[in-house]
Amino acid sequence: MSSTDPGARNRRLGARIRKRRHVLDWEQEELAAKVGVHVNSVQKWESGAHYPARHLGRLEQVLGITLEDDPEPAPDPVSPRLRQVAVEELGADRGEFVISAIRAALRGEDVPRRNHRRAAAS
Repeated sequence: MSSTDPGARNRRLGARIRKRRHVLDWEQEELAAKVGVHVNSVQKWESGAHYPARHLGRLEQVLGITLEDDPEPAPDPVSPRLRQVAVEELGADRGEFVISAIRAALRGEDVPRRNHRRAAAS
């Protein structure tokens, strides 16, 4: 990780751990058990409060990703104009959902599904 600010580095790492855990659909307790640590350790890693130095190798193995040498975060692939149009055309809640789905797809993650409820025709 190239940032000189360890707090920023820890927060980015924590966000990556949390995102990957969500993609794998695991609770913090499940990840802790697989790595062999207490759930408090996972909570501290994900919050950016601690760096998982002793457990980094096992954590990467369990998550199936490399956490060290993480490049700087890429710029947001969704332009401000696209976001504005999505929110204007779809409404704030739905527009934000579409934007988050686009971001997930571009990262190669599972696209979240939204439960669409249609009002019964009167």
